[in-house]
Amino acid sequence: MFTLVSMTREYGLISASFLGACALAILAEFASRAGKDATTIFIIPGIIPFVPGEPLYRTMSNMLVGDYTEAITIGTQAFIIAGSIAASLVFIATFARIVLTVANRIRGRFAK
Repeated sequence: MFTLVSMTREYGLISASFLGACALAILAEFASRAGKDATTIFIIPGIIPFVPGEPLYRTMSNMLVGDYTEAITIGTQAFIIAGSIAASLVFIATFARIVLTVANRIRGRFAK
């Protein structure tokens, strides 16, 4: 949903992938806390639609045909999209860890 909204507002595919993966990571953090399971159980099935499979296929196809300029252009875009997805997952996981640490310290101070 966040990816579609970002694409309709013309933010671009890279930022749309970043925002969509951020939304996925936030929901996975909440679900893992509620279900007391690992976050990766929720992230892995949700991240599969974000993987840039079509650009990677076109990159390999252009490499086989011999159109190296187009292959490099499309391949670079595909790797930037994959990097933005990975960066969003790391960003949200780190932010969640910081928030939980601060919340536990605050609870510890008031428990005394």
